Amino acid sequence: MKKQLLLSFLGLALLLAGCSTMDTSKPKDTMEKSSMSKDSAPMMKDGVFMKDGKVMETMGGKTAPLMKDVMLKDGTKIMMDGTVVMKDGSKAMLKNGELYDMDGMKSMVDAGM
Repeated sequence: MKKQLLLSFLGLALLLAGCSTMDTSKPKDTMEKSSMSKDSAPMMKDGVFMKDGKVMETMGGKTAPLMKDVMLKDGTKIMMDGTVVMKDGSKAMLKNGELYDMDGMKSMVDAGM
């Protein structure tokens, strides 16, 4: 009787020890909130860019046509017609695929924009 009680206790202790080492984290294939959209494309950086001849603005993941001139943090101004006025007064035209982020850094937008 004592042996049976001891074995039962030992079995219960092993069972509890095994449960405490189990991985209870989320499955690895679960997509957590990130900068990924529903179709797994990376979210575009906030800024102003030209797409198909139209000046567009992305803010907080939402893209829409530019509705007013934008002043960037470095003093660069982007006009609704695509004119870019640098802080030194020089001008350029925004080209298709060019993006100015809100800090004034110029880069190219992915082809799949």
